[in-house]
Amino acid sequence: MSPHNLLPDNLRRACQHSRYKLLRRLCRALLRSKLPAPGGASSLHVLTVSEHATSEHASSEHASKLSAGPPTESVLSKAQPTASLGSARTGTARSTSNFTGALNPVVLSEETSRELLVSKVQPVYPPQAARTGLQGAVVLQALVGKDGSIRDLKLIRGYLVFGRAAFDAVKQWRYKPYVLNGQAVEAQTQITVNFKPPS
Repeated sequence: MSPHNLLPDNLRRACQHSRYKLLRRLCRALLRSKLPAPGGASSLHVLTVSEHATSEHASSEHASKLSAGPPTESVLSKAQPTASLGSARTGTARSTSNFTGALNPVVLSEETSRELLVSKVQPVYPPQAARTGLQGAVVLQALVGKDGSIRDLKLIRGYLVFGRAAFDAVKQWRYKPYVLNGQAVEAQTQITVNFKPPS
């Protein structure tokens, strides 16, 4: 429908046939006042509804995130078995260390081991050394068992000819078992044997 049809007949005819500019301007002003504004109340209502819907959607998303709660608790609950596993490994390592320490013999000084000596066999001076009048000391490393017997011997220093004679004598020695924490343990010590030509 043409905007002119909205005016009364007398004004519409006056506007159509008027030769005066002022009347034409008035007619245009009247026409504009009758027409609805672009994007009027209906458009504003649609915009308001859209914004309200968007706000409600954002609020619902925010509420769902808050209700879900932070994932810190579940993460920590999964990390606890790892800490327990670490504690178990530490306990195993300590147990292994104690077991290894129990296998190693206790190192005793020669003076201490001499006080535990209960039976001693004197070495025989070797005939080979008697021809030359050789004399000297032999140092042995001895491993004393839990029962006090000699379990192992090693020559550390001295003439080889004296070393064999010292071995034959010292392997017959007997010691009082060395007790540690109420239990007899193996002990490692040094033994010095002196050789002199018979007079």
